[in-house]
Amino acid sequence: FMPEEKFQKIIQMAQENKEEQVETALTNLIKQYPDFVPALLWLGDILLDKEKIAQSLKLLRKAVKIEPFNGWAKLLFASALMRSDRFYLAREYLIQASYFLPEEVEIYRSLGWVKVMLGNTKKGIETLKKALSLSPNNILIYADLASAENAIANFSAAKKWVQKILSKDSKHPLAKMLMRSIKINQRNFQHLSPSGKKKAKKMVDKSEANILMRINLLIKSIRRFNSRDDLEEIAFELKKMGISGEINILDNFQDKDKKIAREYLKFHQKISPPKNNWPKNHFRSWVKILFDKKSSLTNKKKALVFFAQQGDQKSLEIIKKYLQQSEKKLSHWSKLALEECW
Repeated sequence: FMPEEKFQKIIQMAQENKEEQVETALTNLIKQYPDFVPALLWLGDILLDKEKIAQSLKLLRKAVKIEPFNGWAKLLFASALMRSDRFYLAREYLIQASYFLPEEVEIYRSLGWVKVMLGNTKKGIETLKKALSLSPNNILIYADLASAENAIANFSAAKKWVQKILSKDSKHPLAKMLMRSIKINQRNFQHLSPSGKKKAKKMVDKSEANILMRINLLIKSIRRFNSRDDLEEIAFELKKMGISGEINILDNFQDKDKKIAREYLKFHQKISPPKNNWPKNHFRSWVKILFDKKSSLTNKKKALVFFAQQGDQKSLEIIKKYLQQSEKKLSHWSKLALEECW
């Protein structure tokens, strides 16, 4: 059989609700025909739904390389990039996908949310409303708009979008969750002083509120996504955080954070764990280095990255203990290690 014939048989399986057989059959088809894009896209989408993001990225990235003018490939790859916190790259692929699929609502919905996550919330809301014009009864777009308005403290507007969800489905789980979040944020915001409210609004407008959070998410993701392609994409995201005009970095503290994050990433690439587990004495050696006052800052940085990579409770406790007595120059570095290990 040619791949197209086998693919038709898999479609028949899907129509018969044989989900496990579909995944197995697609995997086997790709082994036999590694460049068959329809199978790469379908299996990539299945793995994405199952939260197997790294495997999904690998397949969808390959599909985009094979068929660079395939709008669906670009859209699915962008979706996987969003799920791995690579929002700048996702934006690039979504924009490209829109050239090939100009009426596809999911492109504009995703693009709107990417803009929100990159801190450009007002433009994100505009794009989400464009998506809504293409799909006026889309509950997921209502939810995205409610979340976006909530993020910039437009609580009345956020509640109106939740009411839209309830008008379509009075028991939708998203509505209850969103309303709870909006009420908590509104209550916390109301407790701020007038100057505190002004400062909070200013931070949101300048995208300062979540840049360090996004850096931490990327650093933390290295343990799960550590192929060469993944590391290059993460490095690209960090670089964009430093030079993008969409994010206004106005103080040295923020610039320092980005510099530390890039250095941390470089150390992470240097300290790659072997295929087998580290020997036990290796673990003890890093503990000794970390808490020895005579150890160099460079070696302590390596130790922190080592413990961050372990991702277990024992390593987490070691980093927490060190944070209580860490050198001032390593306080931010230690927090990045803690975020990754958590």
